[in-house]
Amino acid sequence: MSPGRGDWGEDPQLNARLAFEKKVKSLLTADAPLYAPPRFDIDDVMVLAYRLKRQIERKPLACARRNDNFLVPTDKLAAGQARVLALMDGSQIGLVRVVNDSPAVHREACQDQTVQASDKGDD
Repeated sequence: MSPGRGDWGEDPQLNARLAFEKKVKSLLTADAPLYAPPRFDIDDVMVLAYRLKRQIERKPLACARRNDNFLVPTDKLAAGQARVLALMDGSQIGLVRVVNDSPAVHREACQDQTVQASDKGDD
């Protein structure tokens, strides 16, 4: 039986997600920390963490340090805040690298803001 119309191979959203995941894997070393802001959809974080086989921690972008890698909705970035490394086609989700420490990064409010949101998916 051959694949029919509407099969997963023809799903543009799935294909875009798979291409994005492949790009993220190629851009980040296995030990490079990866973050997502707390308001980033938890389901997206969990799926990406599982598919990338890596931990994605939650941390406000306001607490980012220079060279931190974030999965973010790129339409929410301030100009010059981060460099976009990869975008998911048909979406505003992107992998970005923070250009400079945020002014808030050394404040007490940021000291305990990083929390583990997902496992490497090795279960």
